[in-house]
Amino acid sequence: MNFYIGVTPANEPSNEIGVCILDNNLNVLYLDRFSSIKEFNFFISNLSNKETTSLMISLPMAFNLLDAKWKLNAQKTVLNDLNKKVLPKKWHNLYSEKLCNLLLDYKDKFNIIYRYNIKQIRMMLNLQSPYINHSSADCRFLQNALKLKFKIQLINNTNLYPVTQLEAILGAYCAFLIVSSKKEIKISKTFHEIEVVKF
Repeated sequence: MNFYIGVTPANEPSNEIGVCILDNNLNVLYLDRFSSIKEFNFFISNLSNKETTSLMISLPMAFNLLDAKWKLNAQKTVLNDLNKKVLPKKWHNLYSEKLCNLLLDYKDKFNIIYRYNIKQIRMMLNLQSPYINHSSADCRFLQNALKLKFKIQLINNTNLYPVTQLEAILGAYCAFLIVSSKKEIKISKTFHEIEVVKF
């Protein structure tokens, strides 16, 4: 039996990591969130059947960019010592390097490992909501879409899941689509030696 794992590290500076495991029938076998990379490392190192497991990991945003309309034009206005050399800001680093070193250690042990942009995947699967991103209404919209549109059997249908867990479910579903060849993927780029895919 194949298994599909979705992993969603929260945007910096949060250390939260959401994890979901789906089976071939789109039943949620495991759903959790970890508060540190150490806990996630313990979880992934103790997984069995890695050779039949597909892994999809979202790209968390770096905290040094503002999530606003003018973020590329934004500048930090802090006082600096005039005698000290000021390093230029790396504005092109949109994504955090969280989990990159850990994933390289397991690159050859899983069936497939891909990374993806959660906003892009939501757009490609028509999951764009009219609500504020990551708000409770947005989470409710995504949870209902996963249950009604994609027929994913959630563990608890009444409680509202945190956004990292919902996006991890979406990542596991994308792994299912890729392995079952229901969606054609394109390699958009490579991020720290792991391919980033889009539909």
